[in-house]
Amino acid sequence: MRRVASAAVPDACSTRPRYRHRRSERTRGVSSRSLSSDRDDLVAQCTECALPNERARADAIARALDLRRDGYARCLIVGAETGALALRIASEDAACTALCVDASAAQLARCAETLGKTLALDAGEDVLGNARGVRFLRCDDMRALKPYHGPFDGVAFNAHLADRGGEDEARDAVTRAVLLCKPGARVVISERERGVGEGTGDGGMDFASIVRGLPLARVGGAKELGEASAPMRADDDENPLVFVVPSAFEIAKPFVLEAPVVTGFGRGSKQMGVPTANLDPELCGGEAFLSSLPLGVYFGWAKLAMESSWHECVLNVGKRPTFVDGDGATIEVHVMGASDAAKLYERDFYGETMRVEVRGFIRPEMRFESLPELVTRIRADIGLARNALASGAHARPSA
Repeated sequence: MRRVASAAVPDACSTRPRYRHRRSERTRGVSSRSLSSDRDDLVAQCTECALPNERARADAIARALDLRRDGYARCLIVGAETGALALRIASEDAACTALCVDASAAQLARCAETLGKTLALDAGEDVLGNARGVRFLRCDDMRALKPYHGPFDGVAFNAHLADRGGEDEARDAVTRAVLLCKPGARVVISERERGVGEGTGDGGMDFASIVRGLPLARVGGAKELGEASAPMRADDDENPLVFVVPSAFEIAKPFVLEAPVVTGFGRGSKQMGVPTANLDPELCGGEAFLSSLPLGVYFGWAKLAMESSWHECVLNVGKRPTFVDGDGATIEVHVMGASDAAKLYERDFYGETMRVEVRGFIRPEMRFESLPELVTRIRADIGLARNALASGAHARPSA
């Protein structure tokens, strides 16, 4: 049997008092020990009883992922089970590369055994590389996934989210996976049917709530659910939930923000090296308008009233959960120069009016454990915004 890669979850909690802290792993959802042992138990017994319809679900998930078959597609599988899904994705017919993640070392070992020596790559601690096949990463917390593990053309949650605890834990897992997706990637969610076998089904979770505010669009795959406000379930083995990250991160309804630049918290330039212009939120529609938007990172085009040229920009609309400095929403706009090292403006322009045409949405607002972690993510957001704006999908405004 191939050796299964394992990775300890780093202690990402900051000791610096100016940042908000997460609750410990023991108090947040299912404890890491319980999650691991519970999932180990599923393959320590009759798997046809504990993991019913695994092969049918694997076939349905693989069809929904619709990965290209040129040998270069990359897929993230969250939930190993006995390896039916990994085999379906990485088989000679599909020829995809996959990273299989699970809290259960036993499930990863069983998956590797199913795949055999040809497809189960003996990566040890290293889960990188481009060789075709399946690598393995044992982790209790999705924070163990890093940018270098991706980007992925597809993500499959294979009967795993309900085991993590409640909807908050499921949302965190989905969010962190989506951050590693390419534009156009599909995200497929399938849980075991409730009351079948030893599993918990989807735990009665409403996946409409879990994916709300994420850069995802529903593309079908589950039964018709009636009104858009109806709960969204994922426990139909042959009809998983299917979402897609919009191409170039487009939003259905672009919008405009226009307001004077006001004084912010002074962190953009001094602490993060990313200067921002803060727009007066009350003159951008106030709480009534901002509450209708998913909080998070957007991008588009910006210019001052006195300028004739539009500039690329990335902006955060949110409540700064990483910092303890108030709960009111702010609008922070970073106007990009020709490069990250080139400042577009050499002066302050407080009181001047800035107009921003918002075209795309990259990610929801998140709480980070430290300032360096936040800065690293901001740099990634800037890169994604530059690429999306350079793609031609978001034309520069004419006036």
